[in-house]
Amino acid sequence: MICVIGNCQMASLSDALREQTSVFFLNTVSTLTFGATGDIPKELYEKLQGQGLLNVIHQLQNQFPIPGMRDCKPDLIVVNLYHEFDNLFQHNTDGYPLYVQPDLIDYSDVIGEYLDTCFHKIVPSMKGYMNRFMQAIEVIRSLFFEVPILIIKRLSHFKAFGPSPISCLASWEDDWNGSLDSLISLAESLHDCHTLDMDEVFLKQLQNTGESIDRLCPYQYLNFSGITKNGMSAIHFQRDVEHIHNDFWKEVAREVFNFYNTKYIDDPDVKKTQKMYSQEQLSTSGISDSECDSFLSSGDSFTMARALRQFMYNPNKDYSDMLIKYSDKFVFEGAIFQQLYQYSKILKENRILDWLEVMEQRIKKELQDPVTSLFFTRYLRGMEEHVQQNKKMFPDRTFYIEG
Repeated sequence: MICVIGNCQMASLSDALREQTSVFFLNTVSTLTFGATGDIPKELYEKLQGQGLLNVIHQLQNQFPIPGMRDCKPDLIVVNLYHEFDNLFQHNTDGYPLYVQPDLIDYSDVIGEYLDTCFHKIVPSMKGYMNRFMQAIEVIRSLFFEVPILIIKRLSHFKAFGPSPISCLASWEDDWNGSLDSLISLAESLHDCHTLDMDEVFLKQLQNTGESIDRLCPYQYLNFSGITKNGMSAIHFQRDVEHIHNDFWKEVAREVFNFYNTKYIDDPDVKKTQKMYSQEQLSTSGISDSECDSFLSSGDSFTMARALRQFMYNPNKDYSDMLIKYSDKFVFEGAIFQQLYQYSKILKENRILDWLEVMEQRIKKELQDPVTSLFFTRYLRGMEEHVQQNKKMFPDRTFYIEG
């Protein structure tokens, strides 16, 4: 049994590992809850049970993970540098930390009142993340001393990913350069603790299979630089290196499963990897409208994201009809809705409002959980606000890509 702890990246890794062995996955939200060692508090459990909300508070076993880890009796513990959510509360008397989705607080007045009465908000320091993570690993090491631990590093923000790559871990932009050395030092200081360098695995896949960064990391963020030229507003992009194609996680799974069987892993060659990434060139070739049409029709989020990215690269063209045509293909996943939200920053055609209406009807029809429905509806409202705002700010489509 492999116990995998982390964020959505580790959820993808868990899916890939399940093709080869049994996996127990814990979707953690903070270094603070990750290190919590107690059982689920009775008062908390009863309060949520009374509201019928046990299934929507980020599954309590993820926030109080140790009992579940003991029950699964792992042969290997795998954990990544997961990002932290900032909506954290601490119990006034018992001191335990708790993450609560903002949509859940808006949905349930009882939960909101309970938090106001019995908890106070806490905001962990962004700069203290690596220290908190290391402390959490030390807790796990002490409680499961005979079980090997494998720490999986994040993708570094190399220039091969384009200017200013972005990930969900807020401190990573400052921490990534040198983080592997810190993790290796941590692993060496603990019994049977090891590290896997995602940079090496990703680079190996690029070089051995002919894969492209564009396909493996298709999501991107769109920002306005505040610069105008000849009446045109400058936009620039940041590649999302958080949400990576499932094909990559299959490669990571092979590395993890090999370690699971052999208990051996090569030491990362940091200098060699950095040198090889400096030689990698990011593809800037576009895709045609017919390819975009094919990508949107696929219903696969990563493939659809490539079409949306192309739309952003052609900011002065209206693709509303294509979105409407394939409105039934978009799946309710956070990453693809984030991509749509980014694209909406330059939309202002009335036709896109028709697409938003179709998607809202799909939410009402297809999503049973009210908190999840509220989550995706917020994205739609944000997109609509962008469209209405852009009509006033950019009456003509006048954007250019900076750099």
